[in-house]
Amino acid sequence: WDTQVLYLDILLKSYHLEKNDQETKAEIRDFISSSIPIKSRQYALAFADGAQSIALPSLSFEILQPHAKNTDHYFELIDLALQSTDYQNALAIQRDIFEENPSLENTKRLLDLFTSSGSFHEGETFVKTYEGELKLRPEYTRLTVEYAISVGNTPLAISQLKVLSKLAPSPPLISITAKLAVSQGRLQESISLLETTIVSNPYPEDLAQLHTLYTWVNDIPNALKMSLALLDHNPSNLQLRNGVEEARAMG
Repeated sequence: WDTQVLYLDILLKSYHLEKNDQETKAEIRDFISSSIPIKSRQYALAFADGAQSIALPSLSFEILQPHAKNTDHYFELIDLALQSTDYQNALAIQRDIFEENPSLENTKRLLDLFTSSGSFHEGETFVKTYEGELKLRPEYTRLTVEYAISVGNTPLAISQLKVLSKLAPSPPLISITAKLAVSQGRLQESISLLETTIVSNPYPEDLAQLHTLYTWVNDIPNALKMSLALLDHNPSNLQLRNGVEEARAMG
């Protein structure tokens, strides 16, 4: 193998001296390909570096893949796979990393890769089916919410926001979830969410939003209740007029 590495080095030097001669590149590619598989970690690294130096990331990936677990070359392999637009292998390796070490950092890397590779369905499936210990941590769920929003998956964002609201109760989170539900035309769901949060935290913004929603679904009695509740929060002239009109509508 020392002789083969020396011959590879000679070919590479010739390739660069001849200013990227394509015939020499083809000879190097064929020589490296004929040497695979390379059992020795040391020689595999040398050949992988050679393939990478002449812009053959897929060949470099093929050489290093059998040695990944023994050489901590996971992230290098992902980079090589992405250079070759081999998203399937990149995701498979990142999943392996996550399964071996399900940390928040590796969660973010996996979700980012789902995004950059356009693997939106796979990303949604991962979020919906993951049942590990991280699922109980608000930080993990927050990452899934950010992912869902970044790829425009509003239903998934709403679902994960509900989970996050249970793990770390927060009126602002419920308000955000309610607004997303409205954007999807899920008015009753938004109403239910806001009805929950105003019991302990009757913020004017949520009361006003509920008033609007009740009006949209023609629930005048509850719309009037929201108008009356808003009287305690420096109501605008419009809100006062709405209250008067709703009272009249009630007879």
